Amino acid sequence: MAGLEVNMKCKGRPWSKITRDQAEAILKVWRRHGDEMLHKYNIRNFLQYRRLAQPLMGGGGCVMIPSLGIWLGIETDGHTHS
Repeated sequence: MAGLEVNMKCKGRPWSKITRDQAEAILKVWRRHGDEMLHKYNIRNFLQYRRLAQPLMGGGGCVMIPSLGIWLGIETDGHTHS
């Protein structure tokens, strides 16, 4: 995933604010797949992974985050879907 590497290096994104529920949902995904992501994408810690969250245009606050070949949408209330 070449785009994944580019997104990891972006800094100063104005949309980096996420809700506490979204952060907790991202943490659950990280706890499930963190070891695999370390080997596949060289993502070393949760903070580095959380920074990959991208806003869904027109999504009402939903953020998208990659997870082992698919993108997960996380709503403002923490509901996670693919």
